[in-house]
Amino acid sequence: MNTEHVWYACNEHIDIILDEIVDDTSLAPEMELFRGDDNEAKCGWCGNRPAYRLWVNPGE
Repeated sequence: MNTEHVWYACNEHIDIILDEIVDDTSLAPEMELFRGDDNEAKCGWCGNRPAYRLWVNPGE
């Protein structure tokens, strides 16, 4: 079963989040601008509103 892992990052912390994802998964994530209305989505580093949504499908 493929399980998608999702992270969110603000403009200020995108580089840190990218590094953490690659370090943790050994995979390069896919990335898109976050345009959602999900008020619960927060930057994984500082908790501010995210600018990006990143994900990794480990089974691919």
